Amino acid sequence: MSTLFLPPAEYPQFLAELKTHIRETQVRAALAVNSELVLLYWRIGRSILQ
Repeated sequence: MSTLFLPPAEYPQFLAELKTHIRETQVRAALAVNSELVLLYWRIGRSILQ
């Protein structure tokens, strides 16, 4: 006979908060990558001009 697992009542809120944290971290990571790429392209452009 199998036992049915029922998550605690707080589980949906926990998942929502977890998803929010993941998404916020993904956005911060993407912004950091974009900043580094802009800096790289600027340095390349400066090197070409020199």
